Amino acid sequence: MAQVARELLKLRAGIDLLNVPYKRTPAAVQQRPNAAVRRSLDSPESAASRQRTGSLPMAFSLDDGRRLVAGEVERWARFTKDPGVQIE
Repeated sequence: MAQVARELLKLRAGIDLLNVPYKRTPAAVQQRPNAAVRRSLDSPESAASRQRTGSLPMAFSLDDGRRLVAGEVERWARFTKDPGVQIE
């Protein structure tokens, strides 16, 4: 299910992602992109963009991200197991 969530994120955000299994990844490697996202959200350019669009920053800790992904996996698992859902 994580693949479905990742593909949805790629499609909606218009980005490309590389799958790196977090269970085999040292914490320092996981924290680097998290810190980069937080720095980006704190930038003046990001603040100005949020002010124009009325959006709010959503920086997550690694644990917050894990909980979010676990919830999304559960949600999408229920959706894809629905007997009325057909994959084309």
